[in-house]
Amino acid sequence: ADNSGHSVCHDDYGGGCAIVQHLIKRGYQNIVYLGNASAGKAQTDRQQAWRDTLKQHLLVPSIQIDSPEGRVQDGAAATEQLLSQHNQKLRHQRSAIWCFNDAMAFGALAVLHRHGFVIPTDIGVAGFDDIEAAAFAIPALTTWHQPRQEMGAAAVQMLFNLIENPDAPPANAIMPGWLVVRHST
Repeated sequence: ADNSGHSVCHDDYGGGCAIVQHLIKRGYQNIVYLGNASAGKAQTDRQQAWRDTLKQHLLVPSIQIDSPEGRVQDGAAATEQLLSQHNQKLRHQRSAIWCFNDAMAFGALAVLHRHGFVIPTDIGVAGFDDIEAAAFAIPALTTWHQPRQEMGAAAVQMLFNLIENPDAPPANAIMPGWLVVRHST
């Protein structure tokens, strides 16, 4: 049997939509997306969620910067690029930065602090993943919680089911996460 199609995933698109909706509800009009060019389907789904949600609220997805990877230094470099190209717009229009993941958001926070931005008063920042350090960032980072334990349990159950029935058709489970609102938005 071909079992290559079995998977347990998190909902990148749904999480992305929820984050962007949260930012819009907080009054942010200019929502920038800092992406991760090497992240494949996760990047595609999050980027599409950003675009679709902005369009649903009649906002234009204006600024996107894709980093080569999703590390802290990539978020910092993308934010430096963003500020060098759009500093006035960010300072004069209610803006927020949504980062592909929490690590990139930590880099964005550091650069914004260094440039004198007060978060979330001057600009909001949100991440994705809800890694443990997100709660300890300054300010604590708004993010999307990935249900890692639930995903692990579902994967183990899927494996047991495959052992019992090796010819089972491919199964895919998408696990919903939830928005974690903290002080960065």
